[in-house]
This record gives sequence, C-alpha cells and structure tokens, in this order.
Amino acid sequence: MNNQLYKDVLCLVRKWSSLVSAFILLSLSANAQYTLYGDGVNIGGGGYKLTNADFWRSGSVWRSSPQSLLADFTISGEMYFGAFETGADGIVFVLQNDCVNGGRTGGGIGYEGLPGLSLGIEFDTYQNEEPDANNDPQDYDDPVYDHIGIQKNGSVSHKANANRLVNYVPMNSDTLNVEDGNWHRFQISWNSTLKEINVYFDGVLRINYPVDLVTDIFAGDNNAQWGFVSSTGGSYADNSIRLDPFRDLGIPNPAMCVGDTTEVLLPLVSGIDVLSAGRPVYVSSDRDGNTGNRIVDSDTTNTRWESNHGVDPQ
Repeated sequence: MNNQLYKDVLCLVRKWSSLVSAFILLSLSANAQYTLYGDGVNIGGGGYKLTNADFWRSGSVWRSSPQSLLADFTISGEMYFGAFETGADGIVFVLQNDCVNGGRTGGGIGYEGLPGLSLGIEFDTYQNEEPDANNDPQDYDDPVYDHIGIQKNGSVSHKANANRLVNYVPMNSDTLNVEDGNWHRFQISWNSTLKEINVYFDGVLRINYPVDLVTDIFAGDNNAQWGFVSSTGGSYADNSIRLDPFRDLGIPNPAMCVGDTTEVLLPLVSGIDVLSAGRPVYVSSDRDGNTGNRIVDSDTTNTRWESNHGVDPQ
C-alpha cells in the first residue's frame, strides 16, 4: 500500500471512529446517575426497592442532576406493589425544585408535606381513612381501589383544593387491585411544546393533563429534579421500581444532589472517547517510554504518545 493510500484510509477510519464515538457519547452522556435515600436499595437490573415490607418505612430514588422542562422527556419502567391487597402505600413520581428526599410516611406515600414547589403523580395502593384536625374520617378522600392522581406542593388529598390537579382514576381499568405480585409497566411523558403530561399504566393512557410546568408549577424555573418516593405505615408492602435507561440530554454541566448512596445505571461519560478508550493499540514506534497505550488512556493532561524521531513515515 503506498503512503498516500495508507493516509487516505487512515483518515477515513478516524472520521468514522469520531462519528461513532460522538453517537455513543450523545447516547450515554444522558444516562442518569441516581441517588438513594432511606430504605432505597439497588436490586440490580435498573431496579430499586424503595420500602421493605415492614411498618413505617420510607425510601426514594432521585436522578442526581436536574432536568430541563424546556425539553421533552419520557420516564418509563415497571412498578411492583407486593402481593397482598391490603399492602401499602404505593409510589409517587415527583418533580421538585430542590433536592429534598421525601415527605411524610404512611398515607403520605413519602410525598405529603414535601417542602417547596413540586408536582406529584401518585400511584396509591391503600385507602386511607385518617382523621384530620376536624375529625373528618376521609382526610385523603381515597377511593377503595388502587388509583392514580396528580397533586402539587406536597399534597396527597383528593378533596377539592388548590393542590389537587387531577382527581383519582383507577390504575388499571380491568382490575381494582394491582398488588398482585406482578411488575406493572408505567410511562410518564412530558411534551414541552403541547405542554401536557401523559401517564400510562399497564400500556394504557390513564391521565392526559395539560399544564405549563414552568409557569403553573415552578414559578418560572425551567429546571426540576425528578425521582420516586414511597412509604409504608400501619400496613406495608415491598414497593419497588425498575427504571428504563433515561436518554434525555437534560442540562449540560448540572448541579448534583448529594445523598446517602449514589448509583450509576449506565456509565457516565465526560469527554472520553468511549469507542477507543482502553482498547488495544498498534503503533510503528515509541519514544522515551511514551508507549502507544497512552493514546487511549483518556488522560488529556498528563500523558501523551510520541513516535521515534527520524523514522518516517509513522
């Protein structure tokens, strides 16, 4: 192979490698880092157990970096609520303007009383009849069936009030009980153009909610943290979640929440050529110990590779 043809082939290979690397970086850089609080534990496969099957427990998992509300995003996966109809209390998806890890246990599902601005989509598996200050036995006004509702600012009450955004609907239209020992698919999608949230459960659209998150919920803030909270009370269940890989690019160089334990579902990538990093290298020569392996050690400041002088073409 003559030198010019060799150089042309090498140039094409490098361009192809750069394109593939850029694609991988765009795909992987968005894979989120998650922070666990309370009883939250990693159960593998993108799964997290948020509560143990025990009295008065709570746990949460949060994406450690904020999400831009000016971009579309979809959060999907599976939920597990145990295998007993009397189990409690469910799981709440939360968008919030802070890094607060959770609220009240029991019927509060880990969301009630959460300070600051927030939106909560509750997947509630227990009918709470807890008296309030006026001795009203229907404090939360929960229905008898497992249900989904949308509230804001730390409220879980279904009574007509300023914080009840969407009143409850059954989680599954075919059954009143989802505490059946099975994993159930969910999807929460935000459309920033149409300004609407769509909530799917078991593959069926359960709620379509038109809302301007930036204006109506977060008082002009374009960013929010998101995560899942859960709790038990006088009744309990193994409340768990599996998250599909989250590939929205979100916010560049975001601030991170700091919590009890930080987990990575898929590798975080920052300025590293993931296609070539650490791969075998073949070079025509080395100089003064600058081995060819340094080409792919991902260190852009302290190492370099250099060929022998006067032995061209390299």
